[in-house]
Amino acid sequence: MIRRVSGPHVHLVGAAIARVLLGVGALHFYLSNYSHRAFVLGPHSYLTHTRGPTLYSLAHSPASFEVVFHLGIVAAAAFTLFGGRPLAAAHAVMFWSAYARNPDIFDGGDTFGRIAAIILIAAITNAYFAPGAKRRRDHLKPDSWSSFAHNGAVVLLGFQIVVVYLSAGLQKATGSPWIAGSALYQISQLRDYAFVHWTPLLTNRAVVVPLTNAIVVLEVGFPIAIWTRARVPWIAACALMHAGIAVTMGLVGFAFNMWAGLAICLTDEELIRAGTRLPSRFRSRAVQRRQRTRAPATPAPLR
Repeated sequence: MIRRVSGPHVHLVGAAIARVLLGVGALHFYLSNYSHRAFVLGPHSYLTHTRGPTLYSLAHSPASFEVVFHLGIVAAAAFTLFGGRPLAAAHAVMFWSAYARNPDIFDGGDTFGRIAAIILIAAITNAYFAPGAKRRRDHLKPDSWSSFAHNGAVVLLGFQIVVVYLSAGLQKATGSPWIAGSALYQISQLRDYAFVHWTPLLTNRAVVVPLTNAIVVLEVGFPIAIWTRARVPWIAACALMHAGIAVTMGLVGFAFNMWAGLAICLTDEELIRAGTRLPSRFRSRAVQRRQRTRAPATPAPLR
């Protein structure tokens, strides 16, 4: 994690990865609700009131609603592909407008995503994985207003993800199903969130109890682990946990938002090292396979 706000820009790779993941999570929200968008967000929606200021209040006709809704998709896609502070602001306004219009259609993972959308307005999210990223990195100046704003945004995002995990872990640690080790089994019985049938796996006490306890340990220990050498494997375990939630419960948007928060906790060196190590392993294995298939047959010895 970052130790100070002043100085060179830090966590640029993590901010770029967070941008992509948050943008994809927002696009998942828009597209998953696309077929019934008018029913949940339109001017004649089943919900007659809003929760705060929203651009959808300006959409009094079906045509104007379609414009606002599709502008949200365009803003999310542009933010995902290009990044930058103006597009971050546009996406934040559109995404918050959708939440204010109807918060009931969000899955809960959007809480961090909406907060991060605002904070990333101050961050540099297009120093990697965006057109002109290298040129942009070459023009970054340390100890400038830009570095101060970016590093401050990284600090705020890191603090936010720590609060999310700590509060979630403490709530679980005080709940009787989590203490007894049966929480995952009970969750698997919820039909509204059943995406993959995984109940048979959790009927074995030797499986469900360790898994339940491991989730509590991961979340409660997260604030401490990210300051130690266990940071990378701990974050990887949390990412795997959210992948399991996405597969079994169908909370895909929640997973993308939490992955974005985890990415911001890793330094540029850690992310670059992880990004180069995995492909190199695949390349080395592929080369070995090609060498085995192309190796000439050993000639028989002369007699």
